[in-house]
Amino acid sequence: MIQKNKTALQRAADLLARQEQSEKVLRQKLLLRKYETEEIGLAFGISGGRVHLFWEEKN
Repeated sequence: MIQKNKTALQRAADLLARQEQSEKVLRQKLLLRKYETEEIGLAFGISGGRVHLFWEEKN
């Protein structure tokens, strides 16, 4: 079941949980799901050629 109102980061993590995907493919899928480009960019960080998703906890 797909839960609505997930952040771009949460949706990217869900997609990665199902199968390994490139950053380009993840970004395209998030754009298709109507996430803002800025939110998608904030969800990703690149270090040493690897993509890292940054999880920000809210208090």
